[in-house]
Amino acid sequence: MNVFKNLYNYRELIKSSVKKDIGGKYKHSFLGVLWSFINPLLQIAVYAIIFPLIMRNDIPNYTVFMVCGLIPWNFFATVINRTSFTMVENRKYN
Repeated sequence: MNVFKNLYNYRELIKSSVKKDIGGKYKHSFLGVLWSFINPLLQIAVYAIIFPLIMRNDIPNYTVFMVCGLIPWNFFATVINRTSFTMVENRKYN
């Protein structure tokens, strides 16, 4: 419960950090935050079209199984990648 209390106490810091991160990440891109949704959808489309053709698998609902694994894996990989640099990027220089 202490974790949730700390998250609540630092909610403004978290909100401003997320806003700064998202704003900086997509600042100069054409589609902006929409890239966050287009990129995984295109990746799933490629996997759903190309892999069944190349592998010629007989797995029913292959795309559903693939998406159920791909979405959590992409989330996990992105979280680990971004959090490893968060403290370095947002440190205060003395």
